[in-house]
Order: sequence, then structure tokens, then C-alpha cells
Amino acid sequence: MLEFIFDQAKGRLHVKYTGFWTEAESRSSLDEFKTYTKNVVAKYGTFTLLDDMSQWVPQQAAVVESNTGFGYICMELPIVRNAIIIPSALIRRQVIRTVQAEQCGIYEEYAAADAWLGEVEPVHGMPAARR
Repeated sequence: MLEFIFDQAKGRLHVKYTGFWTEAESRSSLDEFKTYTKNVVAKYGTFTLLDDMSQWVPQQAAVVESNTGFGYICMELPIVRNAIIIPSALIRRQVIRTVQAEQCGIYEEYAAADAWLGEVEPVHGMPAARR
């Protein structure tokens, strides 16, 4: 359902979403996301977030509603930028209703999302502002 990969050099959390979720799985995923991101903040402070929904499928309305919790969790985190990869038009419509922060960008492919996040990420330990 969720796979977490943290790239220390970039200060980027990459979250991969997969499968068709039940409401219970959505709630469990929210808890897992909240716990993981709290640990990232405790260890690294601010970070960028890449939500990869390229392998996710359209969800039931109740799950879409439940997943609005991801947005609320993100609003409480020190996320510099959040790129969301959503190739599917249907899933984009489902997700776009929950994304309201200006530091969020929605992309159809990895390369564009990666480039956008890279504008604010450190390179080899050097802060982005010094590049």
C-alpha cells in the first residue's frame, strides 16, 4: 500500500502508493504515514516530499474522503515542496480536491516532479540556496 524511501542527500521522502484500498487500509496508511513522517522530521527537520501515485488505482469515494487526512498531516509538517506524480486523469481529479497548499505541484511524470523538487533540494550536502 505504502512504500517509504528517504534520500538523505536530497532531503527527500519518496512515498509510493499502490493498490486498491479499503477504508480500514486508508486509516492504517494514514497512521503509517504520520508515524514515518514524524520520524523524518525528528531526524532531519525540513524535507521535500515526492508522492508517487503512478502505480495507484482509482479509489472508492469513501477512501478518497478518508485520504483527505494525508493533506491535513502534510499541513502540519515542515515540507519545503511536495510533488505528486499522477499519470491517471481520474486519480488526478480525485486527488486535486484534497491538495490546497501552494507548495504542492502535480505532475504526470517523474522527471518533471524530480526537477521541480531539485530546485530547492541540497546538492551533495550543499544547501539549495548556495548552488
